[in-house]
Amino acid sequence: MNRLLVLFFVLNLLSCSPHVELIVFNNTGLTIDIVVHSGSGENEMLQVENGAPLAIPFRGTRSWVVRSFNWRYESSHTLPPERFEIRPVTRIASIFHLQLNRDGGVYLLDPSQPFPATEFVEQPLGYPLRPTSGPR
Repeated sequence: MNRLLVLFFVLNLLSCSPHVELIVFNNTGLTIDIVVHSGSGENEMLQVENGAPLAIPFRGTRSWVVRSFNWRYESSHTLPPERFEIRPVTRIASIFHLQLNRDGGVYLLDPSQPFPATEFVEQPLGYPLRPTSGPR
């Protein structure tokens, strides 16, 4: 009986979708205002200093807008490739580091790269992200 309970618990954990965060580093040279639009219809307004990171949940976020530049980014439902994933031992989460540059490009960073990055590894298909609206 105990083995069945353990097996059920492990299968239950494996079937849960993991918590994923996108850590977006502001490298625009300006303090920016970002509005995160969630799937539940709620909007969250955040101010991010130049040179500071912002955590955006991957699941449940439909889009985010950098109001300072009127850039809109649509949320993809596809995770970035695993080679960009950071799995902290102390958290049940996957983290991906991205960097928002002055040109509107959002680049994936290699897990070993510190913020701010001046050079970027070869970007996978779909990256760098580009805004779907606003000046570029």
